[in-house]
Amino acid sequence: MLKPLKRRHAISISCRQFLIGASATIAGIILPSFADKVLSQVADTGIPLLEVPKTQNQLFYALYMDEYYLITDAAAGPDFDLPPPTSWRKYFKFNQTEITDRLIEEYDLSASDLGGEADAYMVGEQWEYLRSPYAQAYVKLRELEAQLGPKITGDGGDLRHITFNDFTNPGSSARLAEVPCAVGLSCLQHRLNAINSGIKIEMAPDKMY
Repeated sequence: MLKPLKRRHAISISCRQFLIGASATIAGIILPSFADKVLSQVADTGIPLLEVPKTQNQLFYALYMDEYYLITDAAAGPDFDLPPPTSWRKYFKFNQTEITDRLIEEYDLSASDLGGEADAYMVGEQWEYLRSPYAQAYVKLRELEAQLGPKITGDGGDLRHITFNDFTNPGSSARLAEVPCAVGLSCLQHRLNAINSGIKIEMAPDKMY
């Protein structure tokens, strides 16, 4: 499973270029005044400048993972371990799948099996893909991708300040929203505020994970 670290990510060359580059400021993504504040704070402390939104209805945590920040949904809980055993009935409910005779047959089950323990591997995959704290944040941020803009979410080098990763390796069903550095995290919160998303990002408490 994913394991966060407690160190903070210092400012990187690419993040500095993002903020001071003409392409970013001309595009209106990051104003020069905000860029100056972010660069100053991160250079002095290594801690992102996370502006408080006017209205907050969701709380996300940012966990430092050595080379990037992982965004998680605080409401989904702090636990990164796999969930406890789950019945087949709950498994299908989480998948929002209607239980039919055909479905039961496809899974090689009987009606009496629905209350029994579901396959642990399948439950773990489902949790990583749908119910984990990082999957929940991924889904909500992905819904805002068009509003955040391609300069924040696209594939282009210095301007990519949030990356959406699906199925991070062949043995994983994880979906992750990652930010490369403290400056990028500051920019993400700034953009979330600009589109009135109601999402507040905080650094994850050290004792929580």
